[in-house]
Amino acid sequence: MLAALAIGLVFGAVMQAGSTYQCDCALVRTPWRQSALPRALLSAIGLGMILIYSGAWLGFVHFHVKAFYPMGIALGALIFGAGVGILGYCPGTLPIAIAERRGDGFAGLIGGVLAGTGFTAFASTWAHSPWHGPTFSVERLGPALGLSGASEVLLAYLIGGALLIAAFTLGRGRP
Repeated sequence: MLAALAIGLVFGAVMQAGSTYQCDCALVRTPWRQSALPRALLSAIGLGMILIYSGAWLGFVHFHVKAFYPMGIALGALIFGAGVGILGYCPGTLPIAIAERRGDGFAGLIGGVLAGTGFTAFASTWAHSPWHGPTFSVERLGPALGLSGASEVLLAYLIGGALLIAAFTLGRGRP
């Protein structure tokens, strides 16, 4: 738990130093291809993939893949998108706004807690309603391709490495 806190603090410090957490910086002032935001996101996903699969290979991480739930994903995406659009922060950048004592960050925190509480109160009713829809079992990409062990880790390294290369080459050579 302390390692996760330390990584989160470093990630937040890097995001704040680069101002990539500010919505206007990410979407308005800088063209998407030249922004630091896509490079930061690709780097985080690529490095995260490599580290998680390394941890799984060493026995420190265990995967628990949940069922695919299309209606829940669609509803969650709509709620998440509305919240990000209204607030201007995502869950990763909201703590930075709160640390800077921004009023909109505190409003987002309160809204998130109220929304989570409302969801928890409504979840059992939703689960038994006709709107719930079906769920489907899924597996990770490696086993779906017939890979396991070292071959699955190698696939993760290749994809993660490709994302890191894309992150470091994105926007290069453009004025």
